[in-house]
Amino acid sequence: MKIDKSATLREAVKILEIETPVSYIEIKKQYKSLLKKWHPDKSGECPEICKNKTIEIIEAYKRLSSFIENYKFKFDESEKGSDISVEEWWFKKFGNDSLWGQNK
Repeated sequence: MKIDKSATLREAVKILEIETPVSYIEIKKQYKSLLKKWHPDKSGECPEICKNKTIEIIEAYKRLSSFIENYKFKFDESEKGSDISVEEWWFKKFGNDSLWGQNK
């Protein structure tokens, strides 16, 4: 059975409660925020629910981090594009990507 990578990434985005497009810094900030929220000492939920939610959050963060870390970038002069906005650059680089692009 083939695993649908884009579906697992979309699920990770849902678990981390983030809106795309999003930066890696924002993903990390949300990850830490959710871990604090579901900490057994801070959450009003039972410890078993907190434990399961924490595991789910960690796994979702690992999936997104792995995807981001393994995405290939070019940093040569032809990719400079200083005359375009950050949003235009993002769309140019990731516009057809199943998770971050317009086809999500």
